[in-house]
Amino acid sequence: MLGLARKQISGIEKGTFFMKLNGVRFLSKSVVAATVVALPSALYAVDHTVDCTGAGDFTTIQAAVNAAASGDRIFIVPCSLGLGVYDEEITVTDKDLDIRGDGTGEVKLQNTNNLNPVFLLIDNNPAGTHFTSLRDVTITGKTQAQDLFNSSGMDFHLGRCNLKNTTDTAVYGLANNMTVNNCKFVNLEWRAILLEGVDSGGGAAPVMFMNGNYVKK
Repeated sequence: MLGLARKQISGIEKGTFFMKLNGVRFLSKSVVAATVVALPSALYAVDHTVDCTGAGDFTTIQAAVNAAASGDRIFIVPCSLGLGVYDEEITVTDKDLDIRGDGTGEVKLQNTNNLNPVFLLIDNNPAGTHFTSLRDVTITGKTQAQDLFNSSGMDFHLGRCNLKNTTDTAVYGLANNMTVNNCKFVNLEWRAILLEGVDSGGGAAPVMFMNGNYVKK
């Protein structure tokens, strides 16, 4: 009927199950009898929580990124230890992720270990096939020549973020589709945003500023 390989299962215990009907996934609870299609677990997004105190799934953002698969979401809880900052170099390579703080403005990121970007996106496919979203975080530099957010070939959305304290570029992007939405820039000695397009072989790409939004056109 559905054109799918299927198996009739009865007497399933109550719980939560995914069913696929004509290519659409449905979430069904308290199933007693159902036609269930076995699908790879990678098709289903997983939520990961980062909490520096150990109360979440991971204590560092990079550990969560490493464990996540494309399509997963990473939620960051404000760090309540020490200076209240996640001090790490965060790199996302060839993954599509949704990474976000808790909306309080208290999720703070920095990288005091070296002059590499605090947050780096890498897409090794020349066509730029991956996309990552980062929102609701504060990224702080060391008032030295350090990009705060850097994308090398990966499309991205940066939203509701605070970026401050660097003598280099706060947001650098080399990709085809890049959006910086409702972000604040504080104490920058050089550039807030530099967006370039890989489709044109580099070079300055047009940037539009409207209602707090920077969008490469």
